[in-house]
Amino acid sequence: MAQPLVGQAIHARTEEGRDVLLFPDHTWQPAPTASHAAATVRPKSATQPVKAPFGEFTVWIDPSKWTQKNNNETGRLSFVHRNGEAHALLISERLGLPNDALKDIVLTYAKSVSPDAHVTHEEKKIVSGHEVVCLKFEGTIKKIPFTYYGYYYGGSSGTVQLVTYTLTSAFERNEDEFNDFLNGLEITDSELKELPVASVPSEVSFNKSNMRLSYDPKKWRAKEPDAEGMIELTHTKGDAYVRIIPERIEIPTDDLVDIALSNAQESDPNAKMLSKTSVTVAGHNAVIAKTAGTNKGIHFIFYGLYYGGTEGTDQIIGYTGSSLFDEYKSDFDELLRGLRFNN
Repeated sequence: MAQPLVGQAIHARTEEGRDVLLFPDHTWQPAPTASHAAATVRPKSATQPVKAPFGEFTVWIDPSKWTQKNNNETGRLSFVHRNGEAHALLISERLGLPNDALKDIVLTYAKSVSPDAHVTHEEKKIVSGHEVVCLKFEGTIKKIPFTYYGYYYGGSSGTVQLVTYTLTSAFERNEDEFNDFLNGLEITDSELKELPVASVPSEVSFNKSNMRLSYDPKKWRAKEPDAEGMIELTHTKGDAYVRIIPERIEIPTDDLVDIALSNAQESDPNAKMLSKTSVTVAGHNAVIAKTAGTNKGIHFIFYGLYYGGTEGTDQIIGYTGSSLFDEYKSDFDELLRGLRFNN
């Protein structure tokens, strides 16, 4: 593992004509060409490496300031500052996405949690020789203003989001700590300029092509619609599934969720709703609901997106065994965010 970098980096060109970044400790790294992004430097105090769950990414933290928290969500690592008001997340995924695509994806997800989320700052930076997207978001959660400030990168080994956050009122006094934390990111894979052929999203259309769902063919296999228009997808690992149930009739979204729960309770009287969250997907209001149920003695979690509007009604319901849900939640979320409307 490389040692922390110190001092300020400078741009230089080798005798062979390669653009590089030179550091006072006599180390160097390739510099992306045709980029005006500022190069960052890892703080000397960042001496503890923490490897990302997926991809060739590591964050070096200052152990006297930051502590890693226990986190049971696949692909996520959580950190808290000793002051108790500064927090950070490292989110990694196996699927690599070009940097240019990350802003829209991140903003869409942010709006699903905080509908008023908006970007207040955007720039490109050079982190360990790789160009990353630096974004600052502001939004409210349960009427409390938050600020999120992070680095986003997609490469050949996957995608990483390193995000710091705190109350908006506390951001300014923690900004230096956040910059030091983010500059501890180390990236050791190659940059991705476009989606690999195997990762180009596939699509299924429904409700007379008024709606469509994009999905990663490396993760999901779709069947042809049945006689009633229902479409099934199976995860490539084999033990997670999705059903798309479209209907032409318009049913209010909240009523649709209640109807779905009632139908579930007809076959399983003990079925119960665990959570219900209003979200915005492609500019349309929808609901994501999580339900627990039992079928033939097997405990399942159903995690679905429900929408009713002028385009028709749609239920996109992912399900797997209760013990496997945490493993597949990020894949379910990614799939649900792929809903689009052709109007």
